[in-house]
Amino acid sequence: MNDVFSVIRKLKNANIYFTLSEVRDNSVMVLAVVPGQRWEIEVFEDGTLEIEVFYGDGKILDGNSLDEMVAKCSR
Repeated sequence: MNDVFSVIRKLKNANIYFTLSEVRDNSVMVLAVVPGQRWEIEVFEDGTLEIEVFYGDGKILDGNSLDEMVAKCSR
C-alpha cells in the first residue's frame, strides 16, 4: 500500500529533495527534484499514485528570458 509517508520515506532514504503541497482535495502532491528531472507524485487517499516526470535539457537561460517565457504563457 502506498501512502504519503512511505513515499516520503523512499525519497528521504535516497537523499532526494522534495516539497509537499495540495493540488486536489483528495491527494497530496510530492514534488521531487533530481538533476535534470522534476517528479510530480500525487498520493491519493486510497493509496493510488500518479507520477508525472518532467525532463530538462540542461540549457541554462539568462534573466532576460523570463519576460519572454511569461509572455508566451499570457497569450
